[in-house]
Amino acid sequence: MLFNPNAGRLQVVELPANFPKEGYVRLLHILSPRGPLPVGKTTLWQWVRDGKFPRPVKLSTRVTAWRAEDVQAFLADPNQWESK
Repeated sequence: MLFNPNAGRLQVVELPANFPKEGYVRLLHILSPRGPLPVGKTTLWQWVRDGKFPRPVKLSTRVTAWRAEDVQAFLADPNQWESK
């Protein structure tokens, strides 16, 4: 996933081969350098609040994760993704 500031749009790139197809992913596996999304934590949380990125799931009081399927759906077409 790349952000083109001139176009103001996210562009689709392939997921890393090790990105899970199901289950849960933590923030560090979503954001670069380990993940496919080159934005900061603040931006990601703003997108969650604005409904532009999937909502996370609280697995415990200190563990927050995202469903891998939801993240993949977002990354497949970030400009057309809609919150459910």
